[in-house]
Amino acid sequence: GIRADYTERADFALNIQDVQATVVVVTAERPIVIKDQTSSVAVVTADEIRALPVENFDQVVQIQAGVVGGRFRGGRANEVAYLVDGISVQDVFDGSKGGANTVEPAQIQELQVITGAFNAEYGQALSGVVNIVTKDGGEQFSGNLQIYSGDYLTTRTALYPDIASLTPFAGPNLQGYLSGPILSDMLTFYVSGRAFYNEGYLYGIRQYNTGDALNGSNAANPYAALETPLPAIQGRFATGDQGFGTFTARDAAGNSIPISLGTDGRAIIDRQAGTNVYVPYDVSQAQYTSVFGDYSNLGTGDGKPVPLNPFTRYSAQGKLSFRPGDRLRMTANVLFEYEQSRGYDHGYSRNPDGQTYAYRNGLTAYLTGNYTLSNTTFLTAAATLFQNRFQSYLYDDPLDPRYQFRTDGIGDGNFFLAGGTKNDRYDRQTRTLSLKADITSQLDRVNLVKLGAEVKQHRLNYETIALREQANVFPYQPEVPSADEFGRDVYAREPTEFSAYAQDKLEFGSFIINIGLRFDYFNPQTSKPRYEPDPSPFLPILDDAEYARRTGIESELVNGVLPEGARFVAVSPKYAFSPRLGVSFPISDRSVVHFSFGQFFQMPSFELLYANALYKYAEADQSTFVAAQFGNPDMRPQKTTSTEIGIQQQLGNDFGIDLTLYARDIRDLASSARQIRFVSTGNYLIYDNADYAIVRGFILSADKRLSQNFRFSVDYTFQVAEGNASDPGAAAQALRANQQPETRILPLDWDQRHTLNGSLNFESSGLNIGMIGRYGSGFPYTPVVIDGQEVTSTVLTNALLKPPSVTVDLRATYQFRLGTAGIALFGQVFNLFDAPNENNVYGTTGRAGYTVLSAVQQQSRQTLNTRSDFFRRPDFYAEPRRISFGTTITF
Repeated sequence: GIRADYTERADFALNIQDVQATVVVVTAERPIVIKDQTSSVAVVTADEIRALPVENFDQVVQIQAGVVGGRFRGGRANEVAYLVDGISVQDVFDGSKGGANTVEPAQIQELQVITGAFNAEYGQALSGVVNIVTKDGGEQFSGNLQIYSGDYLTTRTALYPDIASLTPFAGPNLQGYLSGPILSDMLTFYVSGRAFYNEGYLYGIRQYNTGDALNGSNAANPYAALETPLPAIQGRFATGDQGFGTFTARDAAGNSIPISLGTDGRAIIDRQAGTNVYVPYDVSQAQYTSVFGDYSNLGTGDGKPVPLNPFTRYSAQGKLSFRPGDRLRMTANVLFEYEQSRGYDHGYSRNPDGQTYAYRNGLTAYLTGNYTLSNTTFLTAAATLFQNRFQSYLYDDPLDPRYQFRTDGIGDGNFFLAGGTKNDRYDRQTRTLSLKADITSQLDRVNLVKLGAEVKQHRLNYETIALREQANVFPYQPEVPSADEFGRDVYAREPTEFSAYAQDKLEFGSFIINIGLRFDYFNPQTSKPRYEPDPSPFLPILDDAEYARRTGIESELVNGVLPEGARFVAVSPKYAFSPRLGVSFPISDRSVVHFSFGQFFQMPSFELLYANALYKYAEADQSTFVAAQFGNPDMRPQKTTSTEIGIQQQLGNDFGIDLTLYARDIRDLASSARQIRFVSTGNYLIYDNADYAIVRGFILSADKRLSQNFRFSVDYTFQVAEGNASDPGAAAQALRANQQPETRILPLDWDQRHTLNGSLNFESSGLNIGMIGRYGSGFPYTPVVIDGQEVTSTVLTNALLKPPSVTVDLRATYQFRLGTAGIALFGQVFNLFDAPNENNVYGTTGRAGYTVLSAVQQQSRQTLNTRSDFFRRPDFYAEPRRISFGTTITF
């Protein structure tokens, strides 16, 4: 078939004859070997997607060759450009999929995944490009309605006790579309929608209510007494700075709390008549009792299970296609989505009502036009609006009286949080307006030239709030810091982008050369501190006169005072030129060799450019080390130089193999290693371009297209992905722990050496079976050494491997007709064999189910929630087996 950006050859003879027809349909079989393909591209059609066990487009992307652990050819996760119908929809705040998330699998006509050196028309991406081509309205009315539901079914009941039995309607899904003409074939429409819910497989137990929080800093708290020595065991253990003393413990109502000493040497608190509650530590060990998270028996919850990673999603699409004549085609498309979710926090799994919710809504709207200027030249133009808003909070109102004392960080990290709430609020919105135009012309039989330009106007609105806790006030009364205080960060930024490119596809028979040059320009439209040792206008260290003297701006002083904004200077725009080259040539009628080389640039995400944009920090940190990370809007573009060489070989009429070798040199990656000293004492960190990586590998893939009732594809990726840091924040994390950032080349977090993907589809007499299989040899982890009860050191970053992983997904469909309607009954199973794949492991053992730290610490500290309870981490494992059944009605 015909594919975007490729030349298809069709040899046929025509007889001269007069005919009357309104539509001419040309069908062709897609060739096994793409002779003008100069880089690695995977194309997945609507029919192939429909047969696979997938629920979103990203599941299709993840099984493509060269995609390992969500990363394209060893790059970081946010180095991929996402497009819908050729329109960029990436969320520039964090580099995430943005508007691509609004597209459901049923809306996709074709999915293109480019992992090689892509052409100059694509920019702001270091590792790859994903282009989703959506369906148009048809000339005949059609539609479908799909309903399915299901639940988890696993034999690992000790790890997942709350999903031990199958609940058929725990994960309902309803979706459908309607398509057809409005004005014959001149104006057509396509509308679709989906509602999806998944209760999740991670549960908590409501052992505590949020009001059960232990907070010794508040004397009126009914459990504050536990931070002082218990009379019955006077002198048996210390309590930090509070010393020793005798007293009668009382609750908030003034009732005394009897305390005694048990026969096993532990303190007993009779919190309610007949209810013995044990102080968690063995008092014979002279342990402290100021670790509030250890009071696991004081909860007032109802003990019911609560889902802690539920997911709700609603999406809708409306598309109009207008073809008023042979020369003009216009398309208007609007996509909307809304999501609500909760991220699992193991510390809150006994206090589930204290964990926050996350909300995301996105809107993508664009208008495109395609105008044919001549038989060899056409023009395309597009205007786009993209919006994405993400929020995270517990209650709508920041002053909601249900908020309690925060418990984040209370405890030694090995106990469940006993009450309290997460009191941080997060709200950010990204909006992008863009205009682009491209012209494509077949100048002659050799040159296919394409020129284009695009301008983008972004707007970022950002706000974070850490609700303030008032000391010695009970019950808790939340307080919102003002906009100029530490604890609240609110700002808006409006950066701009411009890009232009020129590329030429030269076709000398079967010898193809793709050559191009791209220009990218970025203006952050913001300022930075003029004098970095005194960065914050909220906590100035130097007075204006001294500041002006040190920076040479004495002339700006007015009566000894600097005007507003004088402590900042504008950040200069950044730009880059990136050349691209691709070559393909045949070595036989069924073999093609390709080579590609390119340089690729991408600005760091807005999340890093504008982090802590107002330069706020706690005054107490000024003399030591500022915990807050400072952004750097003056960072340079990140750079990748990519090279690949490959061969396509057709074997028989329906089978082909592809071998590709590649290497990538990645420089100027975002890092947090730059340390700046204040004028007085203390230090702070800002992001810069200090990280780097080297990736090399090869991919061997084989594809058999549909024949004799089945098709399959399989690919093997061998890859070495190494660098000095896997995350921009890695250096800061090391410095805050009084360690030096890594400067050696080490395995990155996604350095999985061996990855095998496969898909199989069988069709016969209405029966369709689709299967996906994945194998990974294991990602690296950092081993740690313990001494006694605590972690003492790490051996070497990412020195050992996690266990391998194997996953198989299955979809089976039976189709038949009932009158004029098509009926499909289907079932699908994710993780068919319920494989216990370990995504995260303990550094002491390299396994998800056991840690040496647990065994050592269990010997000296006993609670109702034992150490083994806390170290049993269901979130360390991949999703267990999930089964769903449903039906699709097509008309």
